[in-house]
Amino acid sequence: MNFETIEGILNINLNSTMTLALAAVLLIMGYSINKRLTILNKYCIPAPVVGGFIFMFLTWIGHITGTFKFNFENIFQSTFMLAFFTTVGLGASFALLKKGGKLIIYWLVCGIISIFQNIIGITITKITGLEAPYALLSSAISMIGGHGAALAYGDTFAKMGYENAPLVGAAAATFGLITAVLIGGPLGRRLIEKNNLKPDNTENFDQSVTEINTDKGEKLSDLDVIKNVVVILVCMAIGSYISTLIGKLIKMDFPSYVGAMFMAVIVRNINEKIIANTSTRVAREGGEVLDEITNEDIKKVKERIDG
Repeated sequence: MNFETIEGILNINLNSTMTLALAAVLLIMGYSINKRLTILNKYCIPAPVVGGFIFMFLTWIGHITGTFKFNFENIFQSTFMLAFFTTVGLGASFALLKKGGKLIIYWLVCGIISIFQNIIGITITKITGLEAPYALLSSAISMIGGHGAALAYGDTFAKMGYENAPLVGAAAATFGLITAVLIGGPLGRRLIEKNNLKPDNTENFDQSVTEINTDKGEKLSDLDVIKNVVVILVCMAIGSYISTLIGKLIKMDFPSYVGAMFMAVIVRNINEKIIANTSTRVAREGGEVLDEITNEDIKKVKERIDG
């Protein structure tokens, strides 16, 4: 971390470690504020957003006054974004999707909406003369993918010559998030109160790591946590390599997180298939043993009766 004055503006330069530490502090601040201001929980405003807005106002003050600005070293950004999208892929289960029912309809509706978002964005570019990548970044990429997708594709477009792509994507995602919070929160609460909806208290989502799967008689060990981390890292590595190969094949940059996410989807569903087959085999073998024991017991009972 160092300070320097350039053209009368104090530049606060943060290295990668300081940047990561600042993000962690802002995250804790967000959680602390959320606990104290019930209105934030009432309208489902997440803690990272609260912490981010605090720093956004700070940088905004520096910008409008022309007194200071922050410069960051973002070497961790791509790695953490890759890890995030990999975990998203690990959460995609075809088995759960088949049982989804209305969830599948909701997913299809979201897909149709994303298509219309892109159509609207491209149409506006024809009218205003804006370049197509900026329109796409302001459409479904940021509106549905959020900041993660916007920054990931923004970096890809920047390598293609559109230097302001990451900034445009982040700005569009921020406006989308603000709009969603201001409209979605109150609207969702109104629908909940109107339809007298009650939460399902049968599942506790605020479990500690050690309490996961305790209802099945299993306990998550330290080794299990390490195994999960290894799976995430392997999916990241193989997926990013696959994205590189695809990029060479199509002769353009291909987002590394896309390959990692699909790799994670494949691993998740193969793992579920193996577990299901193993459980079926164990149950079948257990049933056969149970049948043998039951038949033997019946035979002994008959012998005692005859005797």
